Amino acid sequence: MKSQYKTALGIGGLVVGTVVVGLGLFLYTGSQLGVYFIFGGAPVVAISAVAVYVQRQVRPSQVDQADFARQRANGVAESIRSFWKTYDRLRERYPEWEARTTENDFSQLLRNAEKNGIEFDREAGQYTTGGTGDVRELNALEDDVEVLATVRDESFESFARDRLASADALTPLVERDLVSESSVRTPDAGELESVSEADAPERYDELLQTYDRTARAALDEARAEVERLAEERGLDRTVVADDLTEAEGAAQSGDYGRAVDATVRALGRVESELADEFDADRRSVEALLDTVESSVADQYVSPSLLDEVESVRREVEQVDSALDVDVLESHASTLQETCTAMVEEMQTELADDVETLSDAPPSFTTIPDAAGTDHVTRLDSTTNLEAFRRAWLSTVGDLSTGLDTTERDAAVVEAYPGVEDEIADALRANGEVTPADVPVRDAGPFFELFAAQHPDASYAPSDERLTTGGAGERYALDVRPRFETGGDERELRVEVDGANYAEESSTRTHLVGQVAFESVPYGEYDVTADTPAEGYVAESTTVYLDDDTTVELTVSEASLAERVCDGQQSALHDELPELAPELDRKLDEDGYVDPSMSFPIRDDFVPCLLAMWGEQSDGRACLDGGDVLVFDESRLTNRLENILTHNLSSGDSMSYDTMRERYLTVPASDQLLEELVTGVQTNVDASFTVGQSEVTKQ
Repeated sequence: MKSQYKTALGIGGLVVGTVVVGLGLFLYTGSQLGVYFIFGGAPVVAISAVAVYVQRQVRPSQVDQADFARQRANGVAESIRSFWKTYDRLRERYPEWEARTTENDFSQLLRNAEKNGIEFDREAGQYTTGGTGDVRELNALEDDVEVLATVRDESFESFARDRLASADALTPLVERDLVSESSVRTPDAGELESVSEADAPERYDELLQTYDRTARAALDEARAEVERLAEERGLDRTVVADDLTEAEGAAQSGDYGRAVDATVRALGRVESELADEFDADRRSVEALLDTVESSVADQYVSPSLLDEVESVRREVEQVDSALDVDVLESHASTLQETCTAMVEEMQTELADDVETLSDAPPSFTTIPDAAGTDHVTRLDSTTNLEAFRRAWLSTVGDLSTGLDTTERDAAVVEAYPGVEDEIADALRANGEVTPADVPVRDAGPFFELFAAQHPDASYAPSDERLTTGGAGERYALDVRPRFETGGDERELRVEVDGANYAEESSTRTHLVGQVAFESVPYGEYDVTADTPAEGYVAESTTVYLDDDTTVELTVSEASLAERVCDGQQSALHDELPELAPELDRKLDEDGYVDPSMSFPIRDDFVPCLLAMWGEQSDGRACLDGGDVLVFDESRLTNRLENILTHNLSSGDSMSYDTMRERYLTVPASDQLLEELVTGVQTNVDASFTVGQSEVTKQ
């Protein structure tokens, strides 16, 4: 607790004590004495206490005032020293910072400080205080220091922002490919805006130091790149020495804009020195590109090589600086390699054609001189791009001329085995061959090659015919067709069909016939025998006629399935095993199966199904009245035998209609019943007359 509070409490305590004593006297001695004591003693005690307090406080306050002034002076002096320390550090680090006004104001502040007993040594950064200052003036000095610090910080912030804003001065180094973009990264707007008042000016100082390091490193890199370019191109260093020296000095002084200008100027001198050489090289590359693109090479080489030439053209169009002469040289090298690859392809193709033609008669083709030259070695021996261009153009001309000859002839030789036999066969058959006789677009070269290999053949390009001087070979073909079984006299037809001859003839016979074709040209023929009678299958064979030949063919009866299925067998192949058990059951129960019954397939497939199943079932399958009927023949014949034995008396007749209506379940036609009755009558001890519609018992 402070002393003044303690004193106040003490005085209050004395007054209260006096009042308490007065109350005691009033209670124990009488009211008059107590009243006098309270109203007279209490003021006396209070006044006396105050007098003592005042006497004690007067002297110490004079001592405290002097100490306070000294302390205040030290505080102000420390503020001055702190201000100067920051200012002096920044001023020394950034001599280009214009802070003269701040320094003048600081000098005036120091003069005011000296009047108040504060002396400050700027060189040493130290101060002394004399203790003679006025507190109010010291407070005013403190305020002046704070104001000056604010002015200093604002001035440095403005300087720093202006300096950092000039970072774009480094951009030309990137644009001229002297440094990478990452090498000139500087603080962005976000970093600047994030600097708080409390962080300034230290944070601006950090950003500036980072920028300085970046700028100087980028300029060092750029100068080194200029020197490298000059050295690689064989230039004297004096060409760039002055500009690079200026750039180095400007960078050290922080004048980065001037340093960049000097560096770029040095680069420009290198570029100027190289301009003539670059222009000449570029013209040579463009001349080679023009030559390749206007040549006939595109007709003989791979599309990928042509694409590579187009790619080089696009890349060369992007090269516009003499400093990129190495890039231009790289593109020129790629172009030369591509051009050489074109020649290699053409040379290989020509060699392959010559190899293909090696077995062809000399009279058929001529081997070009270009086939015996190593064209790649010829190109490799050139000493410059212009010499390469001339050699390449001449080489492509020689190779293309050679390929125009060998490609056609080689293609004919490769395809010839596929048509040689056809040509030979046509000559044997007709004595001559025309383009229409062979399956090639241009028959002339094939005829020419055939004639070169066969002395007995001659080719006349004027009428496009290959001939042997004769009418061709002719032979007799004797065809002997027959039926599988004998029967009534029936017609047999014979057809002979080939590329050089087609003829048809017929004969009538009970069993075996003969048809003669007297003069048939040499060649291959299909010979077919058939009959217009229903229920038979034609037979065909192929003969190669190179002599008189006899052919025998048998026309067999068609199976029921072959007669009714018309190609449906494959569709029913998988269905038949599943349906057969049900069909067997129907046959066993009813004694027959016909299309009128219900089946789990389409109606148009039912006849084929019954025919296929009937051929493998226990029943008999036949066409009866135009429909397929499968029936139990044993059961039906037994029934007919019973009818003939027990239901007919001597001299009686029974129509087939009556049989079906009264005694039969199988819907057999009159024709089928006539056939069956004729067969079973021999088993009955009686004579019968079997007609087409009834049977009569004798």
